[in-house]
Amino acid sequence: MSSRSGNGELAVEMAVGALVALVFAGLAVFTIAISGKNLFDKNVFAIEVVMPDAMGLRPNDPVIARGTTVGAVKGVRYERDGVHVQAQLEAPVEFHEGYSVTVVATSILGGRQLVLKEGDTSAPVVTDVTALVGEKPSDLMEDAAASVAKVRDFLETDALDNFRAFSESIKTVGARLENGEGSLGKLLSADDSAYQDLRATLANLKAISERLETGEGTLGRLLSSDDSLYRNLDGTITDVREVIDDVREANTLSTAVSIILGGF
Repeated sequence: MSSRSGNGELAVEMAVGALVALVFAGLAVFTIAISGKNLFDKNVFAIEVVMPDAMGLRPNDPVIARGTTVGAVKGVRYERDGVHVQAQLEAPVEFHEGYSVTVVATSILGGRQLVLKEGDTSAPVVTDVTALVGEKPSDLMEDAAASVAKVRDFLETDALDNFRAFSESIKTVGARLENGEGSLGKLLSADDSAYQDLRATLANLKAISERLETGEGTLGRLLSSDDSLYRNLDGTITDVREVIDDVREANTLSTAVSIILGGF
């Protein structure tokens, strides 16, 4: 009886021990997962970037290339020449001249990621990936504060008063149009007499242009392809010019005769 009781207690202790071991193993796996540790470092590629501002980048933040996660940030330290960011990549990202490395906010709550752009593949390859130069990131909060400051400066100038005056002018113009004042107001008013007058005027102009096009009337004949009237008018003008020349010659002759006779 005592033997069976002792075996049962041993089995319970072994079960509890196994359960505790599984719990510790799970915690270890979870710790490794959230810390970004890689147990197989054979395919890990290290890079280092010097940035003017890390914008709150922290270890274990993801490294993104071409829209996919290729590694994680391993260390961020401040030095006099900038912020040095060390990262481990799971894929050998090849950098070319014209590359860019920057920090991008993933949310307004503080998430960050290191974004890599390899550059033009036709450009020369950058061989030293431990001395990459990053770009200054764009801080959403800083940009928002700058925008608010610009709006505040704008409101403190005369621009707001000018805008109010412009709005009042637009309101006045709208009221005049609504009351049918002015030519445009009459055209837009319920009383369409001005519109009908304009329409009649356009109809008359159209009729006149059609008459000119068909060669009706004196002006229409002058503008038509049949230039007989033009030739007749040109001939008449020539005849009148010749008559005027003859009159001038006659006056000149009579004046000369008068001078000669006056001398005697």
